[in-house]
Amino acid sequence: MRVELAAGSTLHIVPGLACIGADGQDDVMRGEETQLWGAALAPGNCCVLPGTHAKWAWMGEANAASDTVRAFQTFMTGELYAVLTQHSILGRLMQTGHTRPEAFAQGVQLGLAEHANATHVIFAARTAGLMGRVEPEGLPDFLSGLLIGIEIGSATGHALPASVALLGEPALCA
Repeated sequence: MRVELAAGSTLHIVPGLACIGADGQDDVMRGEETQLWGAALAPGNCCVLPGTHAKWAWMGEANAASDTVRAFQTFMTGELYAVLTQHSILGRLMQTGHTRPEAFAQGVQLGLAEHANATHVIFAARTAGLMGRVEPEGLPDFLSGLLIGIEIGSATGHALPASVALLGEPALCA
């Protein structure tokens, strides 16, 4: 949308971004780009906006403008977690309301190592409970870690960026 300003300047309001990823699939950002631009991230930086639909964004190259989004990917990690815990067999053994950081870390490691086998490795949230490897109170954190590990492995292909900026609510970033 074009907005003519009093000083003879024109303001352009652009809703969102679209891109085609290396996999040939379309992706969209509908508002998160304003957070990226507002954060004034250094060119070449990788930024993650955690949430229901987490965004991984790579900012422009070192010689580009600092507000350029070079590429981005969306991961349905938060929504998938909700669906799996509330509407699948995985939630049946889980006891919620507890924090188990060690189960979360175990899930992250497995998800990172096996991100290419996502639909198989997600079932580990069931078998880890059945076989007593993870207690029922730890299964929600284990699944969360698994999904985040899969997301990280998928976004980076095991070539982790030198640094990643987290941008979002403190609870989600934690």
